[in-house]
Amino acid sequence: MVFLLSLSGMFSPPLGPVPSAGVFLRSSTSSAVLLTGTGSPATLYSGVQYAVTPAGFWGVVAQTATTPGIAKDQALGSFLNSTPVTTFTFTQMSDQCNITANRLYSDSGSWSTGCGFSLSAAKAWCSSRGTRCLSVVILPGENNNSAEDGGIANYLVHTLHFQPTYFAIGNEPQLWKHYGKPWGLWRTTDASTPTPLAYAIDVRNGIKAVRSTDPSAQFIGIESMDQQASTWFQAVARVDGSQIAAVAYHTYPSMQGKTTVTLSEFLAPLVGAHNITSSYAMVRSDLQGMCSSCGKLPIFISEFDSGPGWAPSNYAGTWANAVFLAAMGIQALRANVSSYEMFHLQSDSSSVAWSMMNSKNALSPSGALYSKLLCHLQLGHVMGTKIVTQVGSVWSVLTVENGQASLLVVNADTSQGIDLGLNHVLNVKIGTTPTIYSWSSGATAPAVHTAALSTTYTVPALGMLLIDFTV
Repeated sequence: MVFLLSLSGMFSPPLGPVPSAGVFLRSSTSSAVLLTGTGSPATLYSGVQYAVTPAGFWGVVAQTATTPGIAKDQALGSFLNSTPVTTFTFTQMSDQCNITANRLYSDSGSWSTGCGFSLSAAKAWCSSRGTRCLSVVILPGENNNSAEDGGIANYLVHTLHFQPTYFAIGNEPQLWKHYGKPWGLWRTTDASTPTPLAYAIDVRNGIKAVRSTDPSAQFIGIESMDQQASTWFQAVARVDGSQIAAVAYHTYPSMQGKTTVTLSEFLAPLVGAHNITSSYAMVRSDLQGMCSSCGKLPIFISEFDSGPGWAPSNYAGTWANAVFLAAMGIQALRANVSSYEMFHLQSDSSSVAWSMMNSKNALSPSGALYSKLLCHLQLGHVMGTKIVTQVGSVWSVLTVENGQASLLVVNADTSQGIDLGLNHVLNVKIGTTPTIYSWSSGATAPAVHTAALSTTYTVPALGMLLIDFTV
């Protein structure tokens, strides 16, 4: 099966008690040591290069509690600056939004003032970050009005002086119900959904209209509701393949399709047909042969979180969700995904389900994952390490760039820890000292120490290990 090449642990977990976490002896000097616990044996092996990760790999759907929040909320901005996130997608209710008039339309055709996001705030935020801000702006597509898209692009580029990195024509066209109708004529009884070919032509017309006012505009060909959309990807690739820079899909993996699940059910999609290894391969296959360059089109996962897709589950917003995101992130790195964007940045309530922080800027475990661990992961050349163990759902990746390297290990097994033998795979430069981050359930941040490598490290059940070192 395809996923075995990137699966670190390939056997069913034996029954047994939850092992103790590795114990850190904290010290202000490099003499701190890590004592291994009682996990199952595991051995690290080296592998070939899988991918080279682009700078915009880490991303987020920039949905915030208040419309101008991304530029005006200092705590939110400080948090983002502590993360590796560089790609920001602005998509909230985009098909219902007349950006130039600042009107948000309902399914009944009525409108209210104020769209779900502020592109003037987006422009201010990106300007403050310079090259560390790649932006995706979703133009309305459901009303099938290319002239409107051209007018919005003209407003963005020539009035706001904001040049998005990418445009897309509409969001999740498979779910549209008002296709081809002006906003004011929308009705709740509408049932007009485009065919894949009609949508592809809509995209072609939108690209022409936008480029008439913004010749340098780049486009994501489709923001698909999921990866199971072969006819949609193929139609867009055939009609628009030579004019687009990427395609994107959304995925909220779930085995049960329910909002109340067990912990094992919640984590089960990490293995098999629902995971990123499989979904990416499916989309890549759909694009092959559709145009001369389609086989190499970048693929974005522009919305990702735990499932089910129609609502968060009882484990969203918990430590298990952070483990889920980290393990799938390893899969995305190894699969050569071009952008991996979490849904979403900030909720509009006290809840942190499916968000990095709540409306009061309190971090979720997923937000902490990005700001306290993934920010230390070196991006660049992705090496396909493998961990051989009898514990299931153990994931690893080794990344190397400009003399710096990181090994990230995520143990998503619910009951068994591992004692990971490094097997001389990590070659640390003489005279340098690695930094080790170890994180387990119940801790608000990883334990950190700087010391010479141990031969073995314990990664507890639902735990993570990151080793940063110089090569």
